[in-house]
Amino acid sequence: MIIQRGRIEEHFLIYILVFGCCLVFLTPPIQSPDEDSHFKKSYLLSKFVFFPVEIDGNIGNYFPEAVINFIDKKTYMKGNVNSKQSYSDYYLDSNLPVDYSKTVFNTFSTSRVFPLVYFPQSIGMLLGRIVNCLSIGRNINRYTPANMIYWGRLFNLLFFSIVVYYAIKICPVVKIPIALLASMPMTVHLAASLSYDALLIAFSFMVFASTMHLLLAENMSNFEIKKYKYIIFFSGIVLVFVKQLYLLTTCLVFVIPTDRFRSKKRKYLEIFLFYFVVCLLYVIYNAILQKLKLIDSPYSYSSQLVKRQLFFVINNPMGFLKILVNTTIKSRDFLFVSFFGNLGWLDTNFPYSFLQIIMVSMVGFSIFDDSNNQKWNIVLISACIIVSLVFLINLSQYLFWTPFVNGGEIGSVFVSGVQGRYYIPLAPMFFAILPKIKIGERIDSFIKKSFRKFAQVLMLVMFMQNIITILLRYWV
Repeated sequence: MIIQRGRIEEHFLIYILVFGCCLVFLTPPIQSPDEDSHFKKSYLLSKFVFFPVEIDGNIGNYFPEAVINFIDKKTYMKGNVNSKQSYSDYYLDSNLPVDYSKTVFNTFSTSRVFPLVYFPQSIGMLLGRIVNCLSIGRNINRYTPANMIYWGRLFNLLFFSIVVYYAIKICPVVKIPIALLASMPMTVHLAASLSYDALLIAFSFMVFASTMHLLLAENMSNFEIKKYKYIIFFSGIVLVFVKQLYLLTTCLVFVIPTDRFRSKKRKYLEIFLFYFVVCLLYVIYNAILQKLKLIDSPYSYSSQLVKRQLFFVINNPMGFLKILVNTTIKSRDFLFVSFFGNLGWLDTNFPYSFLQIIMVSMVGFSIFDDSNNQKWNIVLISACIIVSLVFLINLSQYLFWTPFVNGGEIGSVFVSGVQGRYYIPLAPMFFAILPKIKIGERIDSFIKKSFRKFAQVLMLVMFMQNIITILLRYWV
């Protein structure tokens, strides 16, 4: 039986491996957020090409013309909910030999992203290439772009599943809400694609889980303490290279007790060294890009546009706060939908009531969380992190996206480009600071069993609804 006894993380792992693997192949290629750019970067890394090149002022890379043509061919479904994937295309995309002899130069949005954040996807593509050579000889033309995408998606999903499984397992608080967050249609859709958001979400969950474990676990050995510190350190490196702002989630380390560091002085020394090393690595990578002349000149049009927008914010701080609040109010429905489930190129949605059930369930599980370990320092620091990141996410979109989509307009009254999925990494902290309700022990035991069973059913329903929605959108 699919519904059976077991820990919540075990159910999550089984469900995501079964249903997630189905989504890997059911979702047509290039039908996830920005998957065209993620595919290009993953492909390059699988070919051991780590840096972009500059040609006539444009920054990008050379690709086989067949790869670019394949991506362009798949754009007809973008935003057109009535367009479908035919079985003939599905079959031929994976089996028809491709000519890789001609190359073309192409620019793409992720060209300067740190290449190792695409490690799972590129390893999958590289392994697929090896399997292709071993199974059908050295005819690399049979290793089509569609097959590359499937291999890359599969390994991205596997990596995400393992990291999140371990995060749920070690987290002493809000286990069920985190499992539900990781099982949401939006999260699973990203995990079963080539998006680096899968790593962002997985390691933000890992930072939260490791920090809470160091804070609340009892009788930890020195080896265990060091292990979780190194996990946080590695997670911080991943976060700063995927999306720099989310390094702020690691500020939870300040709630870790002093006895995990031997002394107060050593605690702050280790925290300082953590941020110093992580930021130094990021600075070194950007220095390499600067040395290779892969960073926009401060006198370029894009740099000047960002500066002018920044000056507007600095000179009108209260005006920008009003813009932020108005944007959030006007976009509240889109933010809600794109947090829980807005698939494809933001064109594939779920019934609104279905998403509301997910939201109410998560809040309910958080309020009745049986850990009973809510501490004031967790609430204070988590709240500060959430408020700061919400502000900075909106600010970054206002500076680096809004003026470009508005034809160079400075001081727009609306922040463009903010999506609900950007807030998924913050959700564990939000659920942790919600007020908790303690009930009688006998009733509490009954509720625990009921909640665990309901959580298993809800997770299964979310995965199945995800499959049904993809089938209806792209195939039926």
